Amino acid sequence: MARRTTVSDEEILAAARDAWLDDPRASTAAIARSVGLSEAAIFKRFRTKVRLMLRAFGVHHGPPWVALVASGPDDRPLQVQLDEIATEVDSFFRRMVPRIAVLKGLGISPEAMFGDDEEPPPVVGFRALRDWFERAQTQGLVDPALDAGSLALALIGAFQGRAFWRHMFHDRVPTDDRHYVAHVVDVFCSGLGPRGAS
Repeated sequence: MARRTTVSDEEILAAARDAWLDDPRASTAAIARSVGLSEAAIFKRFRTKVRLMLRAFGVHHGPPWVALVASGPDDRPLQVQLDEIATEVDSFFRRMVPRIAVLKGLGISPEAMFGDDEEPPPVVGFRALRDWFERAQTQGLVDPALDAGSLALALIGAFQGRAFWRHMFHDRVPTDDRHYVAHVVDVFCSGLGPRGAS
């Protein structure tokens, strides 16, 4: 393949991500060839293979659903809002679990994955969701006797666990994505309302 003169960082990161998700042992030389660059050109931009991996997999960024929960809850029914949140959380973990598994399998530590941030992205996500449940309690949407932190971990775990199952066992994951999200939200909503509410 002829060498290209202009290849964006995003093109390189996408090629690296695809290569390593397909084969975690893929070389940086093969990735460079796939985008028409030399391996030296890749290292000139990203310095090391580990830095390239971390940028390609983007695990150092906070979950995108943090912005969604930061502004709520709003006036819509609890089930509608939880469905919106759960859909985003599910999508996030379906992308991130395979990426983290590749990095972990290659011996990259959580400290290297998440950087020197005071709060790693998983903690940021947990706190944002916990705070959302606390605000929902204040608004009378969720039973105040329930522990908001436990609710946040249970919701995160419902999707993180399924994403791990999918990564390990591929097509043996029960139910399709949309059906699963709807059922998890139904289960949550059936037990969240204030006591005595119909």
